[in-house]
Parts: sequence; structure tokens; C-alpha cells
Amino acid sequence: MRKNNTVSKHDHAVCWRTIDAIARKIGKSRSRLAIMAGKDPTALNQSKRIDHGFLRVPNITTILDILKAANMTWQDWASIWKYESDMYNNCHTKGN
Repeated sequence: MRKNNTVSKHDHAVCWRTIDAIARKIGKSRSRLAIMAGKDPTALNQSKRIDHGFLRVPNITTILDILKAANMTWQDWASIWKYESDMYNNCHTKGN
């Protein structure tokens, strides 16, 4: 996990929404998904997503481990990301 103050709020939210959706899709909790990916059980907890005001996102290796654990591909990731991005944008459009 890396701290990055240059990641947009949108990308931060959509990244985590995508990981949450993957866990739901395979019927596992975030902590079970983390364990399956060879990570600490708390690695995907909401409390780990922001650190002292810095938005934290998983690195590419962690995302690959999550995809492997879920038996998914980068195409699956992109598809879920697109859906979650659209949902995020619909919820955060002015006037709503």
C-alpha cells in the first residue's frame, strides 16, 4: 500500500469500490480476500484507505494478487472499475 497525495478522490474511491465489488462478487469479506491474496487480514480495511490525510491505494502487485485470488483478469478489473466509476459519477453529479 502506498501513500499518494496525487491520486484523485475519484480514482481513490473507484479503486476501493472495485476491490469491494470483487470481494462481494466472490462472496468473501475484504479480510478473507486479503488473506487469499497473501496479505494481512486488515490490508483492505477502510481504516487503511486514508493515512494522515493521504489517500492510500494498493500498488499494482497487490491488485494482481487480489485478481489472482479472485480468479479474475485485468479485463475483469477494468469492467468492474468502469461500472464503479459510472456509479460514483452518478452519485456525485451536481444537482443530485
